[in-house]
Amino acid sequence: MPPTHRTRLQSSQSALPRPDWASGAVLSGFVATVAGSAIFTLAYGLSEAVGNTNGTMVARWFAALGQNDMTRMAGDHLMLAVSLNLLLGLVLAFAYGRFAEPMLTGPAWRKGVVFALVPWLVSISVFLPLWGGGLFGTSLGAGPLPILGNLALHIVYGLVLGSVYALSPASGADDSATDRAIAAAAQRATAFGLTGGIALGVVLAATVAPTLVTGGRDANILAWALLGGALGAAFDSVLGLADRGDVVDTSDTLIPATAPISIADPVHPVVNVGAAHRTR
Repeated sequence: MPPTHRTRLQSSQSALPRPDWASGAVLSGFVATVAGSAIFTLAYGLSEAVGNTNGTMVARWFAALGQNDMTRMAGDHLMLAVSLNLLLGLVLAFAYGRFAEPMLTGPAWRKGVVFALVPWLVSISVFLPLWGGGLFGTSLGAGPLPILGNLALHIVYGLVLGSVYALSPASGADDSATDRAIAAAAQRATAFGLTGGIALGVVLAATVAPTLVTGGRDANILAWALLGGALGAAFDSVLGLADRGDVVDTSDTLIPATAPISIADPVHPVVNVGAAHRTR
């Protein structure tokens, strides 16, 4: 094959999504949305604690950021807001896995952050005006906080999205059995951490946990559930990647011949596992 044709073929193949892009998008989108929601909850709690309508300019900014028509509307329809936020997070994750991720280059976390800049621009230039916040949130009276806060939320979303999406067994650097096994373990650990963290957050909020946000018992339980899910997913994903003790690297490993059980049994030859299948 001529070099130019080979280069063109490799370029077209690299722009294709991986085989498990849909399942990877579901998990990564869910985890990233929970992480972003947890950061939003903490930011809202900070604005409530720092904001003061009679204080300094920064305190007035935080007060306006925490109490405005948009936050009051979301508070009045909290479950609907959470559901729509999760739906949007999953839709963006599907777009990332199907179109953006195959075309972007660099580390996984950077791919996610670069992708998240697009919905950030749409959010501050389209959605904020539609919800009454004005272009770039200027109508909220919160100074640069709507732009900076929105950017921080999207960076967290993109960072988690790209990192978790890269944990799929199908996205190993050299497609070895070891890399796929490690990635699968990390992905399972992330799912378990997410579920366990949400459950623990609900239990803590219902028993001994302090009030994280204002808005009643249900809002506080939701806040602790989101925070617990995000922390549990992040913590267990790191543990899953670090726990490699039970994974044996069989790539390029010579397996010695086994002794025959009887005279009629053939002697198994030496097998070089993995090298023949590594074509990348």
